[in-house]
Amino acid sequence: MLELKNIYKTFNAGTVNEKMALRGLNLTLEDGDFVTVIGGNGAGKSTMLNAIAGVWPVDQGQILIGDADVTKLPEYKRAKYLGRVFQRQWRFRRIWHWHSAGETAVL
Repeated sequence: MLELKNIYKTFNAGTVNEKMALRGLNLTLEDGDFVTVIGGNGAGKSTMLNAIAGVWPVDQGQILIGDADVTKLPEYKRAKYLGRVFQRQWRFRRIWHWHSAGETAVL
């Protein structure tokens, strides 16, 4: 289970570049749920995922993974609760040209 309770995240608070990225975000996902997050540029999709992973702390709210409150845990301590796969496929473009799908999967 993943639960986000009243999550707020502001970048550059108190400056002319202030950007409130997450405003009272609430989300509950049960084991087995499949979710797609969509939105335009600047909608907060990456900010939400980075907040869950602990890339940066949230300003307010609570993040629960299973029974664990990970809100204050640093990124490396959250690793036992979750994993991430990035879509930077351009890094592997050259590999795809030279190897079969099976060979690429082994890499």
